[in-house]
Amino acid sequence: MKFHTSKIKTVGLLFIWFIVITIGIEILIDSQKIFHNSNQYLANLTGCFLVLVSGFLCFSTAMQFVRKMPIIVFDSEGILDARNGIGVIAWNDIDSLSLFSVYGSTGINVNLKEPDMYLNRLNGWKRVSTKNGISFGLPFTVIPFLGLTPSIDSAKEYIRSRQPGVIRE
Repeated sequence: MKFHTSKIKTVGLLFIWFIVITIGIEILIDSQKIFHNSNQYLANLTGCFLVLVSGFLCFSTAMQFVRKMPIIVFDSEGILDARNGIGVIAWNDIDSLSLFSVYGSTGINVNLKEPDMYLNRLNGWKRVSTKNGISFGLPFTVIPFLGLTPSIDSAKEYIRSRQPGVIRE
């Protein structure tokens, strides 16, 4: 089962970034009229910040829009989340999966039987933070489903039908 970025949500996000970029440009152009030289430096700094950060986010969102590869893949081997750099997590190595929902953002927590093998696949800072999280009882990794299609319900059905007993609720 493959999960892709939702095109409709991506277009909506692009629209929001364009609005924020426009606001930043408007602040840069009209800062002298708006602030009458009192806080013009702060206005210019704010405008530049909005344009640069929103421009970067707009670009990365646009790249998601044209991306053809799936973000998450569930198959007979295991789970692949292309965003985290871990590679395929084999079903045999998964201790448990649990679903979560926080303020409308849904996802799957992945707990592993032996996380050390997968920790070696991560780069330095990510390895350290994941190891610390595990020591505090956090899952090895979290697979968020925000902005993906099909929904997490399809993932839950797929896992329950092919890997019974893995999902703990």
